[in-house]
Amino acid sequence: AAASYKKFTTEHGDDPLLPDALYALGVALDETDKKSEAVSVYQDFLAKFAANSLATDVGVRLGELLLADGKISAAQKLFAQGAADKNYDAADYALLRQAGCAYDQKQYAEAAKLYSSLEERFPKSQYSATAQLAAGKSSYFAGDYQEAVARLALGDEPLAGEIVRDRAQQRSAGDERRRGPHPEGLGLVARAALP
Repeated sequence: AAASYKKFTTEHGDDPLLPDALYALGVALDETDKKSEAVSVYQDFLAKFAANSLATDVGVRLGELLLADGKISAAQKLFAQGAADKNYDAADYALLRQAGCAYDQKQYAEAAKLYSSLEERFPKSQYSATAQLAAGKSSYFAGDYQEAVARLALGDEPLAGEIVRDRAQQRSAGDERRRGPHPEGLGLVARAALP
């Protein structure tokens, strides 16, 4: 399929179906593990057809490829654009990925804020439970133990909320001794955040 799309894009540069063909070519290349070629096609699409209705999805797909290549900041910007597009059917997914990029860059407070906003912005999202747990994990690493307790105590690992609550009480009582996060709590937080 990729060969047919590539042929169409080179032979029909003025055709009104060119954006659709470029999109299909990028997807075909991506799905056949020709990632660097897919990146080029997606970038070309965005340069030529930024106002096209497929541009947001192309941006999110490009973000996935950039993220896989370790370009977290560039991917995060593309996910943010997808999350902000009110007409994009997968804006909740883009927001989840944007938050994940913040987390990967150790911007835990920002990640918690983004994860928390998913449920508010998209109350019927299939990603709500995942975002809630990830918000709790992010809050924990950001040092916002009250929020971590609130988020994690509602998940499948209620003990995680108890451990985080205990740790928060230790910190507020001045018993921290700079040991870092409670190891058992970290394990539960990590398990709680897994899909």
